[in-house]
Amino acid sequence: MERTTVRLSMALDRRTLSKAMRLTGSRTKRQTVAMALEELVKAQYHRVALTKTVGAGVVETTEAAFRRRRRSRHGQLPTSKTRQDLERQTEAYYRSLSKAERNEDRHWTRLAAQSARLSGD
Repeated sequence: MERTTVRLSMALDRRTLSKAMRLTGSRTKRQTVAMALEELVKAQYHRVALTKTVGAGVVETTEAAFRRRRRSRHGQLPTSKTRQDLERQTEAYYRSLSKAERNEDRHWTRLAAQSARLSGD
């Protein structure tokens, strides 16, 4: 399938966009948005594949059960200060990755996606 591009204008939150650029290591806004769209498509594909494999009710029940367990184990959701600390630590971690490490991460993500596709057939 041939890749084509579409030119469009959009309004994005500057802080969110700059966080995404820092976390992904993207050099341009276009690259950041493209990566976000690719990740969204992958995530939705995996959700659909999982739903087909085990059934929609199981997936929804599993998500709800996971959220309940998470809340019961950890008590309340993190405070805004804790969230900010987590965001800083996550950002620092991703910024510390070398280009080779980011490429390796992408490679493993592709392998996992291929494995999911093959197991769904």
